[in-house]
Amino acid sequence: MTFTRSRQTYIESEATKKYTSSMDYWRNYSLNRWSGYFGGSRYEWAGGQFTSLQDATSSQVLYDMSSSGAGNRAIVPGMYKLVDRNGNGYIDSGDVFYTWGTGASPLQYGLLLSGSYKNFDFSMMFNGASLRYKSYMMGGYSSFGKLNYLPSQYTDSYHVAHYGDDPWDPETQWVAGYWPALARVAQSGQSHNATYTSAQPYNNINATYLRLKSLEVGYRFAPEFLRKAGIKSARVFFNGGNLFTICNPLLKYIDPESSDSSGSAGGYYQINRTYNFGFNLTF
Repeated sequence: MTFTRSRQTYIESEATKKYTSSMDYWRNYSLNRWSGYFGGSRYEWAGGQFTSLQDATSSQVLYDMSSSGAGNRAIVPGMYKLVDRNGNGYIDSGDVFYTWGTGASPLQYGLLLSGSYKNFDFSMMFNGASLRYKSYMMGGYSSFGKLNYLPSQYTDSYHVAHYGDDPWDPETQWVAGYWPALARVAQSGQSHNATYTSAQPYNNINATYLRLKSLEVGYRFAPEFLRKAGIKSARVFFNGGNLFTICNPLLKYIDPESSDSSGSAGGYYQINRTYNFGFNLTF
């Protein structure tokens, strides 16, 4: 098991850098700070979803304080309710929580086991990592056409009861789902749609995992059984790779081991599970 991190002990520009506030200092000061822990930011999920337009408009917390003045009018049923961390009555950058980022995992571990009993032998290797998150934007890599299957965001999400109904009509009926109603990709980065991009635990998912990387089981036949055929020994075996992974169930569409930074998170080229059968003969 290894834990790796770094810090800068001297930064020339810090002597003249000006900070506008204590919040600015807290976010951007980097001298003597350990790498990694400050790399990720997300909004905390408050433990509920907006079940109707009336529920959104009656919320005491506003989700859009931009110049458009949209307030909560842009919220659609199913969107997650977020924690107003600083208590100012609306969701803004001051409500962000910081955590480990989506880069390389500082904590990596593995376990190699092998043994034998009579004529049987086995070996197995586990690997894993922790203290990192996976970005899982609903307007990102998992959209239509990028995977050869349909993620549950599209099959188990809030949607209007009758196709074609106006989602902004208070009289429109909705069918509940696990995920929020689908939004256009262009909307996913807007302030009132933070729930689609960086809300914990559905978009920034703890990517801790443990994977059975390889397993081999073999059986060696006794030499006396094969001498008549001129064979000194024979061994049959089965081995497999990437047989199972223990991780957050929300990562089932992506690969927690991948380290790509393009947002696909292993969705394009997932690691294959392999099975092999074979035998070894010694003459």
